[in-house]
Amino acid sequence: MFLSLADADITTAQRVAQRINVEYGTTAYAMSGGAVRIDVPDTLSDPTRRMRFLSDIGHLEVEPDGPARVVINERTGTIVAGENVTVEPVAIAHGTITVNIKSRPVISQPEPFSAGQTVQTKESEISVTQETARVIELPAGVKLADITNALNKIGATHATLLPSSRR
Repeated sequence: MFLSLADADITTAQRVAQRINVEYGTTAYAMSGGAVRIDVPDTLSDPTRRMRFLSDIGHLEVEPDGPARVVINERTGTIVAGENVTVEPVAIAHGTITVNIKSRPVISQPEPFSAGQTVQTKESEISVTQETARVIELPAGVKLADITNALNKIGATHATLLPSSRR
């Protein structure tokens, strides 16, 4: 007999086979990401016992493997990370750089009775102010809540990471 997985995933198929084998001995084998082969034991040749066996397999609980996803909305600054996202060692820096550019017209006139023309140009005044960046280092495997807390500590506004669950 073959079980077909609705969402093909080799890790989930392996977990299904392993769970069946824990319960009933070595009878299940992950054949691909979308199929698990089950060798029905000869002791279940009676149709009623065979159907009960298949029904019992259908009630076993297996946690499917979910994708590791991070979705970032640049417009709102919202970050949504799935529960399977793992974080490598990271340093988070937050600071503000403000650039002000002021432009004012400058008019240059030629000498009287010369053949020159009046010319208008712009003179720019640029000023840059930079706030000292605040840096927090986080180790590998840090939890999403720790990242949120770190972002809030350094003043990043609206730092909220929402774990998404797929079960």
